[in-house]
Amino acid sequence: ARLTKVQATKMAQMAHQGMVRTIAPVHTTLDGDLVIALATGQVEADLNAVGLAAADAVAEAILRAIKGARSLGGLPAWVDIQEELTP
Repeated sequence: ARLTKVQATKMAQMAHQGMVRTIAPVHTTLDGDLVIALATGQVEADLNAVGLAAADAVAEAILRAIKGARSLGGLPAWVDIQEELTP
């Protein structure tokens, strides 16, 4: 999308909603929650549509990362916990 610096900042703010949908707690002083916005500048697009799509993409990426993660160092991953809970 063709976005100004201000619009890219707003898109990143809107994309943070994807974190809100999938992480609890989110935006604490002890984490590094971050969204970086980039734009190709090639296509005119509605900022609201781009921001909403960005929020959906962030939420989907987080869910895929959780479901694709594997246990490490004795810390169980979601997939391992689900296997234990499944009869």
